[in-house]
Amino acid sequence: MSLTITTADLCGLLSDVLPFALADDDLPVLNAIHLMWDGRQLHAQATDHRRIAWAMWHPDDAPERDVQGDIFHQPGSGDPPWQILIPLADAAHLVKTYKLPTKEAVRVALTLDVILGRLTVERERDSGHPAITTVIEARPGDFPDVRAMLAKNDVVQAVDGLAFTAKLLADFAKVRPRGALELKFTGDRSPVLVTIGDRFVGAIAPVRMSTDDRPERTP
Repeated sequence: MSLTITTADLCGLLSDVLPFALADDDLPVLNAIHLMWDGRQLHAQATDHRRIAWAMWHPDDAPERDVQGDIFHQPGSGDPPWQILIPLADAAHLVKTYKLPTKEAVRVALTLDVILGRLTVERERDSGHPAITTVIEARPGDFPDVRAMLAKNDVVQAVDGLAFTAKLLADFAKVRPRGALELKFTGDRSPVLVTIGDRFVGAIAPVRMSTDDRPERTP
């Protein structure tokens, strides 16, 4: 069964997580984007060990309101679920190939099919743009359980101060701004949870700070 999604939603979903995948292809399972349809929502996930990114899309989402639901709950049921691990280069190529100006991207539909370890993305000729069909072979391997990784640290704790690698932190600013960016501190050495609106959640590991580097407390 084909999944229909607008060009804006598919390219946006992939673009939200692309910066967070491991750039080194020596570890191919992380040099990839995990794309999953759970029967009611489409998920895109990436991680590079230091960071996690998880964006999602629901077919019933209204343009002015993004509804994600509680990501720590088990996926829902509905249309047959599937999942596929896409090489990072192929995911980036998808965005480059199908991306359109915003006004057109929100109305031009794409179809996704996953059959026998292959993802097929198709744009029909009647869209007003040239027909395109892209077939991507799944990358073998088991992607980390992002849900469990995030849920493990979903506890607020007070911290004296944290430091981050600025370049790694800056990638969160590239996520579509569909709500406020919020940080949840989970401990001095634990990942900080990052949410942006209701459709993106992620995490970033802090750089360890020595006692001398910590900011002085105000009496």
